[in-house]
Amino acid sequence: MISIVVIGRNESSNLKKLYESLSSINIKNEIIYVDSASKDNSVEISRQYCNKVIVLEDSKNLCAAAGRNVGTIYAKYSWIVYLDGDMELDNEFTEFLNSQKFLNYGENIKGFIGYYNYIYDDGRNDENRLLQAKNKIVDHFGGAVMLKKDIVLNAGNWNPS
Repeated sequence: MISIVVIGRNESSNLKKLYESLSSINIKNEIIYVDSASKDNSVEISRQYCNKVIVLEDSKNLCAAAGRNVGTIYAKYSWIVYLDGDMELDNEFTEFLNSQKFLNYGENIKGFIGYYNYIYDDGRNDENRLLQAKNKIVDHFGGAVMLKKDIVLNAGNWNPS
C-alpha cells in the first residue's frame, strides 16, 4: 500500500532508530534505501531492514533529490513516504498510516506534510515546528513528505542534479 523511500549519506548512527520507528507500520509496505555514496556502514545496516538498497555513485551532482528521484522510480506503490536517514516517524503519523485514512481524501489531495520535532545532539528539542500552514496548499516542503507517486512522476520527478 505504501512505499517508503529513505535517502542518506553516512547515516549509520541514525538509521537503526529510523528503521525501528518504521517497524510499527502494519499496512503493506516496502522500504527502499537510496544511499548517496556513503563511506560508513549505512548500506550494510539498511540491507538488514529494507526490501531494496540502491547505492548511487559519487558525483558532483549528487544531492538529496537524486536519491528521491531513483527511489520514486523503484517504488511499486501509489503512495510514497519520503524520509531522510536521520529522521524517525512518530506514533501519530504511524497511526495515520495504519488507519489508511489517507485513502479517504479523494483525488483532490496529492500529499501530506506535517510537524517536525528536531532533537539535537546536545539534547535540545524543538517541538512541533510547523513547516507550512496546516490544511493549506503549500509551495514547498522539507525532507519528510508523503506524495502520490503519479503526481511526482507527472511533475517530472525530483530533479536528480
